[in-house]
Amino acid sequence: MYVIKKFFNEYVRDVTSLGGLPVYGLVCLYALASGQYHLFIQLLTMVIAIMIVTYVTKSVYFKARPDNTAKKKGANLLEKADLSSFPSVHAARITALGILFALIYANPLITVLAAVVVVAVCVSRILIKRHYTADVIAGFILGLIVGYAAFLWV
Repeated sequence: MYVIKKFFNEYVRDVTSLGGLPVYGLVCLYALASGQYHLFIQLLTMVIAIMIVTYVTKSVYFKARPDNTAKKKGANLLEKADLSSFPSVHAARITALGILFALIYANPLITVLAAVVVVAVCVSRILIKRHYTADVIAGFILGLIVGYAAFLWV
């Protein structure tokens, strides 16, 4: 039973990393390296918009994380915002990325794959106790708005 639990925990942590900045950065680098400059600008615009909205929100409205890491109280405003749970930046990033790819490629397989990855990352954030459900839903909604806006206007 211990082996199964350990495997599950590692799997969930790996899935949650798909919403992280390093993975997003690799997607941006791929777009740039492959000459897809418009896609690169869309991705860059999305990540900047998400970071501004989430960090302003977290700076104004502090909500402790379910795993109690927020008890460490940040020394400065940026640290405090990073310790706040609401909204989920991972959920916003992966949702924006998923919606943008689904809209750009308009392929049912890519859309389903993007949806599965988005749901997996969102659920993983709750399972590892980094966010409450409301935090993830807020990040998901933000990602939908930013991804769709980048598709339409960038």
